[in-house]
Amino acid sequence: MIFINKLILYAKPINTNPHLSKRSLKKGIYKEAEFGQVAFTDIGQKVYESAKEFNEKTKIKFLYSKVPGTIFNWDIDINSDFLKIRLISRRYFDTWQPDYGRRGLAIKITIIGDNDSINKYLKILKTKFKNSPIDFEKWDKFEKMFNVDKYEVEANWRIVEQS
Repeated sequence: MIFINKLILYAKPINTNPHLSKRSLKKGIYKEAEFGQVAFTDIGQKVYESAKEFNEKTKIKFLYSKVPGTIFNWDIDINSDFLKIRLISRRYFDTWQPDYGRRGLAIKITIIGDNDSINKYLKILKTKFKNSPIDFEKWDKFEKMFNVDKYEVEANWRIVEQS
């Protein structure tokens, strides 16, 4: 068993879907919406689904959008009685490539709780991923944006894999 009460993971989305309604999220309701609301991404969805499996009474809440009008820069809390998760989505570099949505995008996942709750949650979360989702482009820009190095990112995902 791994003894922790806070774990920070970073993940690179593969897909920008699902898109969620910002209005519904502000009310604490998970509701899919048309493109152009909040790009919750495949990472956000896996984290949320894992939290719902951990505790069906888990709540979600939109906190903040760094740049008004953007669908990629946001902060969302996912909370239950024994676990608090904050998702922060940010672009660490701009691109105008055809797959603009997911390129240069990273999700910071902060998990806080007691040791047993975090370990139980990580066991659920690891079933959602075949591999650690850390195939970041331009690691230097990623490290500068989030003030974290590649070694720490990889080490924290090993904690998930070992849970």
